[in-house]
Amino acid sequence: IQVRFPDLIPNIVDVRQPMEVAAMIARKEFAKKHSIPVVTTMMGLGVIPTMDELNAGMIGQFGNSPANYALNNTDTLIIIGARVADRAVMKPDKVSAHSKTIHIDIDPAEIGKNMEAMVPVVGDVKLVLEKLLEEDITTDCADWTNEIKDRIQESRARAIPPRTDSIGPKKLMLEIGSTAAGFEKIAVGLF
Repeated sequence: IQVRFPDLIPNIVDVRQPMEVAAMIARKEFAKKHSIPVVTTMMGLGVIPTMDELNAGMIGQFGNSPANYALNNTDTLIIIGARVADRAVMKPDKVSAHSKTIHIDIDPAEIGKNMEAMVPVVGDVKLVLEKLLEEDITTDCADWTNEIKDRIQESRARAIPPRTDSIGPKKLMLEIGSTAAGFEKIAVGLF
């Protein structure tokens, strides 16, 4: 693992509005331990259960409002095993201007490719997060986390249509997500 923990830890401790972009169990444990809201890229859907209270959803052009709000208002962006594509982060310079970015990836070519990383960490994501979980890191981001949780709940409430004689796609996905809670993988086949 190529990581400068003396540089990494203070950048996690001194935050008020952190957010993870996750593209794995260690990721979920890290978010839970530090109560950090999580957004995903399209490729990262499923790394945290859909109905998890910290899951703000997918970011980007086809993402949802709580996730995009979190991305655009975070003070610290922790990118974990994800690349920053233009469809996920349409204006990376704007995000970089108001947040410090910690980018963890095994591929050094992905770090800083489309968004500058203040703290680049090259290494196996699982090993890096396991190492971070061993550290005594205290954050003070309860207000931010509660704000994002409220936005998630508001968004989920809007996803359910008022009609009782039909079910929309968002409600269907929410029902599948809550019914399948605890399952690691679900496979769907199209014929």
